[in-house]
Amino acid sequence: MALGARKPIDRHKITDTTKLRKISQSFESGKHLALDAYEGEAALLYQIQELTDEVKEIHRYLGSEVTSNTTTNLSSTANGTSLTINSSDGNNASIPAATTNAWGAMTDENFNAIAANTAKTGITSGQTSAITANTAKTTFPGFGTTSTRAMRGNTTTISSGQSSAISANLLKASSVGFYKNQSNGTETVWIPGTQFYSPTIVYNVGKVTDSNSRGLLTYEWPGIDGKKVIAAHVVTSANVSRATFFKRWRLATASSLATLGGSRGDNSNTDVNTTDWTCAVGEAFQISQGLPSTSTYLLGAYLILTDV
Repeated sequence: MALGARKPIDRHKITDTTKLRKISQSFESGKHLALDAYEGEAALLYQIQELTDEVKEIHRYLGSEVTSNTTTNLSSTANGTSLTINSSDGNNASIPAATTNAWGAMTDENFNAIAANTAKTGITSGQTSAITANTAKTTFPGFGTTSTRAMRGNTTTISSGQSSAISANLLKASSVGFYKNQSNGTETVWIPGTQFYSPTIVYNVGKVTDSNSRGLLTYEWPGIDGKKVIAAHVVTSANVSRATFFKRWRLATASSLATLGGSRGDNSNTDVNTTDWTCAVGEAFQISQGLPSTSTYLLGAYLILTDV
């Protein structure tokens, strides 16, 4: 267009229709091809043919590849995940979200965060003082059971074994009792069942049993100076035959010195005339009671004493 404005290309254009028709007929009949016998004219023919091919390519391009020669219109499409710039006659462009190091579009999350931050207000002087006071507080020392540390709500301060021992001790009745019988001059020693022991003993209020079906419960009475045992009696919830044993017991070696009563065992709930045992330092009167089931209880035992 700029070249056409500078040069009047239509100045020598043939406008006579008769001449144009004659020239066209010569072209249609190929008269100009006879000039290829001359080198100069052949070159011009070649150049004209190249120009013709270029014009044909321009026609093809304009007809098939150029879709519009109108003004490009742009629009946008925004949703919760993207922003797209739409082109009326070209490719659409997606605008990325802004990052710390690059410009971009603001996302809806960015917008909400800015709106929420803009709506914030300052704190009052009272709140400032409260924050200052809280900052000055001593750091929490942490949990634990050592000095300067706080204990958690469920911290155990005794072992499970100690806890079991305490529970068992709470079920025990009073200790051994000593009673005088003025009518016959004897004394009675009452030994509660909860004073007996075994590895598998089960304590209850005022009575004991064994967790094994055939448990043996034992107690050693250390004696009283100047007294001797002349009879013994073990009290059980049900009569037990030939499972009550009395022995003269050496404390220092935990060994038997003699059997007192029946050698093959006596019956419970019966007064047993034991061989007299004189109380002596380092010895004890041992009582052992076998229980045939976990439902049979040992309630206690008593000893009949006289003066030596």
